[in-house]
Amino acid sequence: MDEKLKSAYFYTELMVTAGPRKNFNEDANEGDYDLGEDVAGCFVKKENAFFWLLDGTSDSPILKDSEGKELFSSRLLAQELGCHIQDSIWSHSLDSFDSRAILESAFTSIRENWEKRFKELPQKEKELISQKITEKTRIIVSTTVILGRLTIDGTLDVSYIGDSVMVAHPDCTFPEEKGRFFMVVETGETEEVIFKHNPFEDTRCHTESHEAIENVIVASDGINKNTIAWLKVRKPDFRNADFRKTIAAIRQGTCDDKAICVIQILTDD
Repeated sequence: MDEKLKSAYFYTELMVTAGPRKNFNEDANEGDYDLGEDVAGCFVKKENAFFWLLDGTSDSPILKDSEGKELFSSRLLAQELGCHIQDSIWSHSLDSFDSRAILESAFTSIRENWEKRFKELPQKEKELISQKITEKTRIIVSTTVILGRLTIDGTLDVSYIGDSVMVAHPDCTFPEEKGRFFMVVETGETEEVIFKHNPFEDTRCHTESHEAIENVIVASDGINKNTIAWLKVRKPDFRNADFRKTIAAIRQGTCDDKAICVIQILTDD
């Protein structure tokens, strides 16, 4: 191993805040006042730092049971995908990490889990959910996804779907994508409830690899463009008090969840 790498280590930080609900399904009194649909995380496994960020669609429908418990929503879609991503990383060897394959597997797994959850509901709850879906024809929930790995020697491998943002230094750009992962809940000809998701190739998943990367920042689109532009032109150091103060002082001005995940490679020098 290079002598410099022996003293290298990861610094990670995660910042998340919820924004106000954009709208309500029917009555404001029954609305959900907190979004909580951004999901982000990271962990270090040996000489690898893994990170993920999902931004569930905040104004999509929420299917609840008779007691008001949330059963199917963009928020749950993002949360469950985040959990599946973590489980997949822990259960596979580091040599076999494949962000694209993990995402494709995750989508299938979530659909199967939702089917199972519905089948295990009491008959009364099944009928309630079926009625709600029939009234709307279908329910569509969705999320963006970023999943990547940064190694201690600066190799970045990442797959992403949708308009969440990535910044890396030294400067490398990532094309903006408009895809999303959609889960569709609808009733069939015999009124049975069916769960479907868009084919993986239709999510517009983009995969990239870069070398000599020193830090990566991923953010949901609740972080405004001025903040992202500032992060692109100035090498970030979240340990620096002045840098953190500047970030905190920028008014985001978006009625949305906000999430930033940063991973820096530092040395003891």
